[in-house]
Amino acid sequence: MKLNFNVRIVIRKDKEREDGTCPLYLKITKNGKPFLKLSMGESIRKTHWDSKNQKAIGKGYGYFNSHLNRSVIEIEDLIGNLKARGKTPTKENIVSFFKKEDKQCFYKFFDDDFCKNKFPNLSEATKESYLLLRKRLKEFKPNLRLSEINLKLLQEFNYFLIHDKKTGKGGVWNRHKNFRTALKSAFDLKKIDEYPYGNFKLDVPKSKTECLTLQELKKIVDLDLSHDKKLEEAKDMFLFGCYTGLRFGDVKKLCWNNIKNGVIKTIQEKTKYPVQIPVNKGAKSIIAKNVKSKRHRKTIFKKLDNQVVNRRLKVIAEMAEIDRRVYFHLSRHTFGTILGQNQNAFTIMKLMGHKKISTSAIYVNTNINTLKETMKNVRFE
Repeated sequence: MKLNFNVRIVIRKDKEREDGTCPLYLKITKNGKPFLKLSMGESIRKTHWDSKNQKAIGKGYGYFNSHLNRSVIEIEDLIGNLKARGKTPTKENIVSFFKKEDKQCFYKFFDDDFCKNKFPNLSEATKESYLLLRKRLKEFKPNLRLSEINLKLLQEFNYFLIHDKKTGKGGVWNRHKNFRTALKSAFDLKKIDEYPYGNFKLDVPKSKTECLTLQELKKIVDLDLSHDKKLEEAKDMFLFGCYTGLRFGDVKKLCWNNIKNGVIKTIQEKTKYPVQIPVNKGAKSIIAKNVKSKRHRKTIFKKLDNQVVNRRLKVIAEMAEIDRRVYFHLSRHTFGTILGQNQNAFTIMKLMGHKKISTSAIYVNTNINTLKETMKNVRFE
């Protein structure tokens, strides 16, 4: 009996997910009857799928469609080769071949190998950075094969970040830094034959010491947000960062038992370095505002996401008439800059928990007025 196989890509509209996408499957029929279904591991919105031509429609789906077509051709070739050798294609043959090919999926390697081994030793902020890389790569190339990653692809991804996503220099650097680490792991594990970042050149962004002026800080302090609880929570967290120099992750996880005898004692999430920071008047007043929560939660502040707080800070900056982008990490730079007007680099290093004193030295005397006063009192004759 002659065997006729047909391979198609179908969308499962009956399995629509919460994000509005539907999974794609390889549907294989044998003599017109259902034979096998294989999940592609991809999903797409119904409005972006052309069922007749079995392809995604819309901007940015070139790579995606190429992968889908290749998957169909590979299965068809497998079936053809088996029949040419006088063998009957079985479900086991096809499933085994399909799963073997799946090992070349970058996202499978990233999730199952890289993150599984890397994440246990990373801070939450660093994990978020890696997950943001994955998100951007998915937007750039929904299906990415390890064998496809080369210098040209890195250059195209770089263009995508800068021109399509409007990512700043620091963000572009971080995405490549994370991608580079993941690919170095793939190379060490012999998942790829060459390390593609060897010839890729990227400018390292200069260290930013942007901070709020004392006048801008006072505008936020004086802003009455008692009518909006959510904005007030973001304001308090930000000011606490300005008063202590703690990063967002450290403020977020700060517990009541981290404060004893007027001193904050904690291990920094990012560097694992211990810091001891005396609580000043401003920080003390914010702690006092939250003391009622001590009965029902261990942390001083609610566990909000950094992105959520930054969105609220944008609104707060507009309300306070501050003509610049205000984001949480600005609080740490503000703390360091204010310290630098009166303290030496060693003191700043201790309070901010820097690994290197060169990092602390950036904040010393960065205020132009302080520099002017210093020069007035220096005699060169």
